[in-house]
Amino acid sequence: MIAGCASPRDLELGIDRVDPGVGRSNADVRIRIEGTFHLPLRSDLDGTTLAAGRLAVTLDDVEATDVVWHGEQLIEATVPAGIAAGPHDVTVHLGEERAVLPASYLVLGDAARLVFTTPPMSVSACTCTAAIDLEVRDAADQRVTVMTPTLVSLGADTPGVTFYPDATCSTAVTQVSIEPGGSSAQLAFEATTMGTPTITASSPALASASQLELVSGSPPQWFVDADGDGFGDSTMTSFACDRPAGQVSVGGDCDDAPGACGAGCYPGNPAPDVCDGRDQDCSAATADGVGDPQLGVACDGADLDQCREGTLGCTTGTLVCSDVTASSVEGPAGSARCTDMIDNDCDGRTDLADPGCATCVPAGCLAAGGSCIGTTCVIVATGATRVNCPPGMGCQVRCETAGSCEQGVSCGTASSCDVRCIGAGACRSGGVDCSGAELCDVRCEGTAACEHGSASTSVNCRRSTCSVTCTGTDACEDGIAASTGGTCTAHCCNGGCAGGTATCTTDNVCM
Repeated sequence: MIAGCASPRDLELGIDRVDPGVGRSNADVRIRIEGTFHLPLRSDLDGTTLAAGRLAVTLDDVEATDVVWHGEQLIEATVPAGIAAGPHDVTVHLGEERAVLPASYLVLGDAARLVFTTPPMSVSACTCTAAIDLEVRDAADQRVTVMTPTLVSLGADTPGVTFYPDATCSTAVTQVSIEPGGSSAQLAFEATTMGTPTITASSPALASASQLELVSGSPPQWFVDADGDGFGDSTMTSFACDRPAGQVSVGGDCDDAPGACGAGCYPGNPAPDVCDGRDQDCSAATADGVGDPQLGVACDGADLDQCREGTLGCTTGTLVCSDVTASSVEGPAGSARCTDMIDNDCDGRTDLADPGCATCVPAGCLAAGGSCIGTTCVIVATGATRVNCPPGMGCQVRCETAGSCEQGVSCGTASSCDVRCIGAGACRSGGVDCSGAELCDVRCEGTAACEHGSASTSVNCRRSTCSVTCTGTDACEDGIAASTGGTCTAHCCNGGCAGGTATCTTDNVCM
């Protein structure tokens, strides 16, 4: 062969494959073109064997650079950066001759959008969907990989849709992740209500994906089971995929109140029907309270006596006493009721032992330092000694000067007791003891009035129906005592009761 002369061999061009067949648009890519490349040859002046004619490689209308023929089966070339995304035809040119392999090189653009590639789902409420595939695509709708970790937020346009990373639906998520080099992620969802929710997937710098899904049916209905008997209250229901705490799938409980039926009353397991507006015997045909043990029991109505002149009946879920008679009283003093040996007001005290029949006995009243005014023994005390009311009669005590009755007042067993400790230090060291009187009205007015009582109590109302007014700094300082069953109202004003405790009702009204 003479240098610079072409060999007589025939031209033959054919492309079998391009490797790699995919590249990104943001960088140069070196490709190998494999096939049959029988080219007319020539020898250069330095003895190098070259293809006769200009050898070139193009991708559509873009020419590759650094084209090198490596023999009859391989050509290498560089695809320049910036080429448009999408499939490209690869063409090998030699002079006017060419070989083409259509769509043999795919250029991937930058990640541009998210796409759901799984068809829309049609599922029942409370059912986990199959896996849903989500892909990253470029502007040419080609699947591309991401270069950095990509978080994808998941959402829906209706409430009750929960997302999961897979079709087991075991751990709820609000995001899925696509790792570097990856191009897809999977997700699943579960919906609690029937409808057509649109699910979305979004990530910064990427166009969001959305897809309309179909959810049919409704979640199961649950019934509140307050008494834990396995039957719920048909009027207290909820709908949820998972059983809420304290609820069951069966309704129809006739009385779901805890404790009302012991282990529970429900159809097939009735209980006595008590008067509470509920249906413990599981029968709409029986009246409320028909099995209440209190039904028909003797009772006292809303009068002033304690006589049981009626019986209990069931009215609108409440036991009501039928006693509507007028009050039966013992007295007044001197009447036949005070000598008939009958406990007319049913309070356990008969005739003269009842406060209603009390009279003032002059000798007893005088011995206590007082005088009878009507049926009441009135004692006016100015000294410091303790005043003791005579028993069995009304007693009125007036300690109305400073320091008077300093050792206190005892009402004893007077039928009623009206005590006035008025003035600085009045009844100061002994307080007022109403514990034996049935009715008691006490006023402690003035600095330190009733300040220190007996047994550390300024006013003792333990057995009494009592009204106490403490007005003035440190008045009733040791407090006011009342026991269960006693009725006591305290009025603590202008520093009264300071440091003490009123164990009866306190209304803070000055009188």
